[in-house]
Amino acid sequence: MDASWWRTMTRIEGWIRRVTRSARGGAIALGFAIALSGCGPVGVADGTHGHRADTPMAVIAPPAVTPVATTVVVVENFTFTPPVITVPVGATVTFTNQDIEQHTVTTRDKTFDSGVVANGEAYTYTFPQTGTYDYICVIHPEVVGRVLVSAP
Repeated sequence: MDASWWRTMTRIEGWIRRVTRSARGGAIALGFAIALSGCGPVGVADGTHGHRADTPMAVIAPPAVTPVATTVVVVENFTFTPPVITVPVGATVTFTNQDIEQHTVTTRDKTFDSGVVANGEAYTYTFPQTGTYDYICVIHPEVVGRVLVSAP
């Protein structure tokens, strides 16, 4: 499937989540979900967005930029800012969603996976060992970032 199809399906899923907050909207969304249940690849309806543990998840590398020493990352306008950070082992990084859309913060190997983070919510992760942690938003795979963890 092409990227535009995936973006459309994730936007529809976001709409369904917003609409299901009311009883009437829940009935509408349920009907819509049933109608779409056979329309695409497995994963959209079950929240995995087509990424199964037995299939590799593509990770787009973050831009080549100078890492920033910080423990705060914001996702806004479909961008993790700063895109590359550096922290010492044991640091806790807070990822805050200031976008209107829901996002995730997920490494390819699932070292950490925030689940869905709604607007105004945050996810924290403490980095226990040195290494390079490339992460993406599973809902919007073009939203990428990197954490470089070094010895204190």
